[in-house]
Amino acid sequence: MRKIIFAILTTLLIFGLSGCAGAGYEIAPSSKKEVLQETTVKYDKFKKQTLISTPPYLIRDGFTDTFPVIVGYKSVVKNNKIQFIQMYLKILGTERAFFNQAVGQDGYEFKFEEINPYEEGTTITTRSGQYSSTMTVKKEVFTLFLTLVQLKKMASQDYAIKIYGKTREGDFTMPKFISSAFYQKLQNSN
Repeated sequence: MRKIIFAILTTLLIFGLSGCAGAGYEIAPSSKKEVLQETTVKYDKFKKQTLISTPPYLIRDGFTDTFPVIVGYKSVVKNNKIQFIQMYLKILGTERAFFNQAVGQDGYEFKFEEINPYEEGTTITTRSGQYSSTMTVKKEVFTLFLTLVQLKKMASQDYAIKIYGKTREGDFTMPKFISSAFYQKLQNSN
């Protein structure tokens, strides 16, 4: 029975990581230079504002080893003023956790906002020899708002964030070079 469970989890992990990478999510890059090259800066002449955003990255350091966390930064600058800075997150799991709070390693409480809470799960069937198993993977999408001061702090070190929900919790570590690259782009566009 353990072999069957291990085979199912291994298959799901491989499917999940390759499926996410194929769905426009990139495994977290290894350098600040890569993030700077991949971060987009788009000016909207009608709204007279600039959107700065990183691609969504798979972050696998923390509780995300089984079900990855997908994270990206976004910010809007208008009239040389930052309107908001946010981390956009997608967390996968076999059940909804009803995430509702996030706290940084230094006690910083992020403003939490859930996005699309009623999204259906994806059904995955795995087979190992004569055995098969079906599992539904749920995706929870939310955003964490932060200040420029907090982003600067996160740009100086790898930064752990713990996410709390009604049925589970977990933490992940945001690599400093992603935060640092985004901070640099934000400073340059201001």
